[in-house]
Amino acid sequence: MTLQYRWYLENADFDVAERYLLAVHETIQSIAGQPDLGIRRHFAAPELARIRSIQVRRPFDRHLLFDWDGALCALSASCMGPEICRAGSWKSRKADHDS
Repeated sequence: MTLQYRWYLENADFDVAERYLLAVHETIQSIAGQPDLGIRRHFAAPELARIRSIQVRRPFDRHLLFDWDGALCALSASCMGPEICRAGSWKSRKADHDS
């Protein structure tokens, strides 16, 4: 999310970048209130069976949040190639809620 925020700062303006963060925050709040929100994804690997994807609120709905048992990762559906969640990019909703 930080990289996308920076991209908006550099290629749009501060207001757009802030609206992006607000849309992500509101989407995360929706997920916290409704853990089954989003589309359940299907993978052959059983350890990935509980992953769900949720679109970030409009107008940033080309971006997806992936929820895997309370851990979130943000990806852009508009990226040119596959974007990989690196270690540390998954963020626990529980840890966010507890702070």
